[in-house]
Amino acid sequence: MLGRLYVLVPQEKRKYAGKAMAFLITWLAYSIVSAARQCNAVAKAPLSDKTTGWAPFQGKDSDELLGYIDTSFMAAYTIGMPFMGRLADRVNVSLFLGLTMIGGAVCLCLVGLARSWSIHNAYYFYMVTFFCGLMQSAAFPCALAPLSNWFGKTKMGTTIGFWASSSPIGNIIGKTLCTFCLARWAWPQVYYVPALVVTCTAVLVMLFLVPDPYHVQLLRPGEARQIRQTQEGGAARTADDLIAARHRETQEEELVPLGQLLRLPSLIAYCAALLFAKLVYYAFTNWLTFYLTTIGFSEDRAGYMSTLFDWGGFVGGIAGGAISDKLGSRGVVCTLFQLAACVLTYVYMACAPSAGYGGNMAILFVLGACISTPYNLISSVASIDLGRHPLLQGNSKAKATIIGILDGTGSFGACVQGILVGFIKTNWGWDAVFYALIFISFVSACAMISPARTEMRARNRNVNQVLPFLEDTSQSKSAS
Repeated sequence: MLGRLYVLVPQEKRKYAGKAMAFLITWLAYSIVSAARQCNAVAKAPLSDKTTGWAPFQGKDSDELLGYIDTSFMAAYTIGMPFMGRLADRVNVSLFLGLTMIGGAVCLCLVGLARSWSIHNAYYFYMVTFFCGLMQSAAFPCALAPLSNWFGKTKMGTTIGFWASSSPIGNIIGKTLCTFCLARWAWPQVYYVPALVVTCTAVLVMLFLVPDPYHVQLLRPGEARQIRQTQEGGAARTADDLIAARHRETQEEELVPLGQLLRLPSLIAYCAALLFAKLVYYAFTNWLTFYLTTIGFSEDRAGYMSTLFDWGGFVGGIAGGAISDKLGSRGVVCTLFQLAACVLTYVYMACAPSAGYGGNMAILFVLGACISTPYNLISSVASIDLGRHPLLQGNSKAKATIIGILDGTGSFGACVQGILVGFIKTNWGWDAVFYALIFISFVSACAMISPARTEMRARNRNVNQVLPFLEDTSQSKSAS
């Protein structure tokens, strides 16, 4: 909508203004959506309190019932992600993203209204959080897909590493905001206030997000070089000609068959790795605050302490993206970080009860960097790289679908973590939970060995210095 006001910006500055706004608006949108996911994590403790909690979450099986809330949310997220990504390739991304964010905000309000309406049926909570997960499943592919149109492959790992900080920063915002609301009011406000913030952000997205440079008479990355090459070859082709031609082509492009997408190299391996990596990441994100209350910290202090895990993810995502650009391999970086996470999870399990306030914060920061980095790199940087694979022949209507397939598969791990952690904790205690997470992290590292070896062999042959087995062909049609 108002994003078309970019045409009023001088031509020489419009590209930088467009890139900055696309980055900032999508970063803000996904960070706020991530913040809204912390409502359930912070509300677990007050809902399960033996005296002041809310039935049916006060009984001895409260851990499992709360785990089902996480599971219902992530089940919808897992189911919806591939379909939302496919749909995002067909429609106006900014409008679609804004409307689904508002839908998710309505679902958050419905959870809080359970107290006003005196609803004690667990299935009400499961149903509402299911639809909330369905709405939020559109956020990631819709927020990430426009970046692949605005930014080229040069330093893509560093760029998307910074962008991927939206998830940990969103978690920090969410935990801080929800903890503040819980300390000041009660658990329903833990849902109401984030819902208001999500709605306001959705309005900004619909007004200002421009998903494609063509919409404001700009070239995509790499196309200016193609114009120079054609002019040097004797062909008279202007930027306006190319913009008009490419805009028509993108409108006429057919959706890529799913079977063709599934044949992309390393997609299956990355899907498997992300499934296990995301399980571990969401287990810490959803249960860490609750765990800290069980080892002696108050609810508000536990909420604030758990943000150190996300601060570590913020730093780790940026560092991991830059290192992967330097090495020319996403897989190697993900494998090393995931193996380090195995060691640090054991250290935290052994030290957390006696480490005190400062010790827990220090370990959580480093642990957050190691656990979050593989999840962020695979779901964001690797998915964009795969969306530019030569097999797609420059088709731009596959990017959100690939992001949806990859992150949707990973979300299955996030879906089962609620039941898994709740069941293991109830029957064998927290130590057993940590051992299970160590094993799962190791399996994720093993799944990344194959793409890591492929990438390093290709790098040694100097096939591609950014991500070795992938070539940026997003503009291949215009070149021809």
